[in-house]
Amino acid sequence: MRWMAALAPALMITDHVMPGMSGSMLAREVLARHPRTPVIVASGHADIGPAPGLVLLAKPFRLQDLRDCVEAAAARR
Repeated sequence: MRWMAALAPALMITDHVMPGMSGSMLAREVLARHPRTPVIVASGHADIGPAPGLVLLAKPFRLQDLRDCVEAAAARR
């Protein structure tokens, strides 16, 4: 993932279920390079819990839920 070396993301939101790697796996890759990046993992699966340093956004969500998660993720920075 050489493209990540040039990034300095202010916030990352990813879905948990993706082909090839989970959102949590992607988050770990990003956090290894940019440990202060706030990360939100969106999921419609009730059985997953947020990994340390990540905020879980349960789907379906309302705008207020997204706003709350962005604030919570930014506070962990």
